[in-house]
Amino acid sequence: MDEVPPSIHTFSISASVPCKLVRWYVQLGDRVQKGRTLCTYVQQVDGGRWEEREQNVRSSVVGIVAELFQKEGAVVQPGTTVAKIEENCEHSVVVYDLCALCGKNLRKPPNTHGGTDRHPHSATVSMIHGIPELRISRKEAEVLGNKDKQRLLQSQKLALVVDLDQTLIHTSMDPNIESGLPDVHMFTLPGYSAHYHCRLRPHVHSFLKQVSQYYELHVFTMGTKSYAKCVTEIIDPGKKLFCDRIISRDECFDPTSKVLQLKSVFPCGDSMVAIIDDREDVWGGCPNLVHVKPYVFFAGTADINAPPTTQSTSRHEEEMCHLYPHRPLKRRFLSSGAAIAVKREHPVAVSVPIPHPPHMAISSRSFPVARSLGGTSEAKPEGAASGGKHVSFNDNNNNNNNDEDEGDGGGGDEG
Repeated sequence: MDEVPPSIHTFSISASVPCKLVRWYVQLGDRVQKGRTLCTYVQQVDGGRWEEREQNVRSSVVGIVAELFQKEGAVVQPGTTVAKIEENCEHSVVVYDLCALCGKNLRKPPNTHGGTDRHPHSATVSMIHGIPELRISRKEAEVLGNKDKQRLLQSQKLALVVDLDQTLIHTSMDPNIESGLPDVHMFTLPGYSAHYHCRLRPHVHSFLKQVSQYYELHVFTMGTKSYAKCVTEIIDPGKKLFCDRIISRDECFDPTSKVLQLKSVFPCGDSMVAIIDDREDVWGGCPNLVHVKPYVFFAGTADINAPPTTQSTSRHEEEMCHLYPHRPLKRRFLSSGAAIAVKREHPVAVSVPIPHPPHMAISSRSFPVARSLGGTSEAKPEGAASGGKHVSFNDNNNNNNNDEDEGDGGGGDEG
């Protein structure tokens, strides 16, 4: 980042009569924000008396106190300079090209080429969910990131980033799909007439309810923000699981990758972050990824929000998964710290890694053990990574294990 050239600002007492400086609220070298009180004073009234009401001299800039010209108790004549501040705002918090600290408009007038230049600033990190226009500096991001890390450690939780399409749900825009299908939710996006048909992955509510005891849940989807909100309202109508922790394509820096945005949301590193996604290509070999088997319910429909440069699942494989859900699949999805059961007639067990940082002293008893959310078996799935704590989806057609708290968001727990 280019350095912001400093400028000098002087401050005086705005009065037409002599005043007495009562108290300084800053010292030489202090960094002050816009609106900070520098000192207080009282005006002289008739008879040489000093009025009781104190008035303030406030800074109109962000900068460093370079010089203080008067002492407390000194009588100051009108127009006399009392302080000098060297403006040097780093513009570390920026919203829509406006510095939130000093209020400066960082957008320069259009240049000769018709483009728009911006004044140099340090705010390059967008770490607030759903507000990409709000950017902060790397230094500020690390401070907030450390606070989030301490908050998670105190609550004995980690962060879990989950994908939507073909991980928690399957959505189709096929106009030939009949309306009123059981457990299929239909919705439209604001401003569009196309109908979306959404089916929740079996036992997704039980899965999310269980892992939410040990993880703070975040949604990261390549769909738009309006799409993500509609889907999360179906999964989590009470906003008890995800709240507003939703990252969509609208906030992504790269339309084909999720890696850069993950670094912005977790600026202090991903040592306390686990990821569940049906795609490996968007994560660039991230070791924290738990690669799950894509969930397909609507024949002929792949990932409707797939990145533009990737290849989707073949039509034949989708039809085989839909028409023959109990037939064993020959493919095996493995990743670091994760294993997926191969056969569809058995519960699909997802081994969620617990990436303990060296300083994290949390008993392993606090985390879930191997358990199928759709049944009572606690057996470790074949090929599962050793030492992992397991939670799982169950893709079986089993109607005897419905969730107890589906409510209005139910309908995803019947195979």
